[in-house]
Amino acid sequence: MGQEICTSQALVLILFELLEISCEVQVLKIGFVRRVRRFASGLWDLVKKVGRMRRMIDEAEVGGG
Repeated sequence: MGQEICTSQALVLILFELLEISCEVQVLKIGFVRRVRRFASGLWDLVKKVGRMRRMIDEAEVGGG
C-alpha cells in the first residue's frame, strides 16, 4: 500500500513537471511567433519602400528623358 502511494505521488510530480515544461514551451512559441511577425512586418515595410523608390526613379527618368 505504501509503495502505491509513493508511485502515485511520483506520477503526480512528473505530470506537474510536464505541464510546467509545456507552459514554458508555449511561452517560447508565442515569443517566437511575435518575433517572426515583427520581422515579416519590417520586411514588408522595406519592400514597400523599395517599390516607392523605384516608382520615383522611373518617374524621374521619364520626366528627365
